[in-house]
Amino acid sequence: MRAVWWAWSVPFLAACSLGYLTDNAGRTDAGARGDGAMPSPDAGPKPDGATDAGVTDTGAGDVLDAGWSSWMDGSSGFSDLAAVWGSSSGDVWAVGYNTILHWDGTTWSVSPASVGPLNAVWGSSRTDVWAVGEDGAILHYDGTLWSPSDAGAAAMEHGTAWNGVWGSASNDVWIVGEADGGGPIAHWDGTGWSLTTTLDAGLQSVWGASSSAVWTVGSSNLIATYVGGSWQGQPDQVTVPDTFTSVWGSSAQSVWAVSQDGPTVLFDGNAWGPVTTMGGYSGVWGSGAADIWAVGFGGTIIHYDGSSWSQVPSGTSNGLNGVWGTGPNDVWAVGSGGTILHHP
Repeated sequence: MRAVWWAWSVPFLAACSLGYLTDNAGRTDAGARGDGAMPSPDAGPKPDGATDAGVTDTGAGDVLDAGWSSWMDGSSGFSDLAAVWGSSSGDVWAVGYNTILHWDGTTWSVSPASVGPLNAVWGSSRTDVWAVGEDGAILHYDGTLWSPSDAGAAAMEHGTAWNGVWGSASNDVWIVGEADGGGPIAHWDGTGWSLTTTLDAGLQSVWGASSSAVWTVGSSNLIATYVGGSWQGQPDQVTVPDTFTSVWGSSAQSVWAVSQDGPTVLFDGNAWGPVTTMGGYSGVWGSGAADIWAVGFGGTIIHYDGSSWSQVPSGTSNGLNGVWGTGPNDVWAVGSGGTILHHP
């Protein structure tokens, strides 16, 4: 999902970016190995305001309401984070404004790879991870290095903001975005990228239940699905114009889409329909049909238990942009100011 990068002033963003890069001795080479350790929740307090990696200790690991812990509370001046994904509980990536972070099960570290604003991250394994973002950015991690993916990318418009990425396998990856008022969709077949189609509105997120059942959502209430080898628009039964920001499902018969201002909608295998009038959400993820999280503006977190949605205190007022986990007891949420939360 595309984060609201323009919510911060340019000098502030520049300071955030500089802080990240200087944490790694000024190394900005693309494809560099991430090794800039950030405070671990087990590291304990630092005497006299001392810092790890040049970052003021923010009380990382403090237990917040409802079992959420704060690794980074947003006061550190870090750049905004847009998305989070991992291959396991000990291999988690968070991406954002000029930023790639990695969690190894003990500490978060800053990758010194030279990157621009990134909006989404996904992988098929710990040695096959994709991150996409502004100005046509497509990066790949092979288990050692992050590097630009140029295979076929030259054929696509570099002004595209790629906002979502998902795949069913290492040779079946989709990315979606926005350019010139439209929503380009590109596909990776294991050897190169190809632009498959452009829909009528900008796209924010993509998710699939299988290689033959994939959904994408975006502005102007746009919801489309990939079936029978082509992308087709789907009616969402929502009358108020809005932007769907994120899509996730537990199966092809249970797919959720959250929005900026309008309702949360559910696809039950037959049709889309509104489930709740609550809006203001940027990310949705779940471990199953009865354990779903959505995060959004002002630190809002809501949880679905299989029968109803309820609001959960997050302990932060910073906007949250992405959520992902390995299961009910291992969930990460990331957002503005470098905010990183963990449940439980």
